[in-house]
Amino acid sequence: MASTLAAIALASLFGGPLLATRLLAHAANKPTPEFSVVRLDGVVVNSSAFKHRVVVLDFWATWCPPCRQEFPKLEELYQRYRTNPNVAFLAIDVNKDGETPEKAQAFIQKAGYTFPVAYDGKDVVARLKAEGYPHLLLLDRTGKVRLDHTGYDGAEHFVENLSREIDKLLAEPL
Repeated sequence: MASTLAAIALASLFGGPLLATRLLAHAANKPTPEFSVVRLDGVVVNSSAFKHRVVVLDFWATWCPPCRQEFPKLEELYQRYRTNPNVAFLAIDVNKDGETPEKAQAFIQKAGYTFPVAYDGKDVVARLKAEGYPHLLLLDRTGKVRLDHTGYDGAEHFVENLSREIDKLLAEPL
């Protein structure tokens, strides 16, 4: 019951009627399993690298229209926090339906996005239960998933609401 009420509250917080009816955003407080991905620039990123940082993980695919719609807002959010050493971003291209690192790289370069991008070659999507795209997980500085958000419809105040959530997590003691 409490988790349902929290989901409704978060859905109304994000302001989109689609979110309120489908409960696409919900509060969470669950540990994140260890994971490792390779960024498109070849750097291996282990989840341990995010220790003591608020982390925005966004799972996406080049064939996903809502992902493409969300990305300009994700870029705007990234630009807001990119110089803050206590916040990390990682957009993870899913290994499904013909996705490849090359497709992801071409898409990112053509659009001019600057946030860090990785490819899920090791089933990180399954380990983090990130089904449905885009799928955004917001991790607190202890590594727990605190917000689990699926989908994007353009009606929500993405940058403002996620900034507020990031700032709340930054203000929490370690």
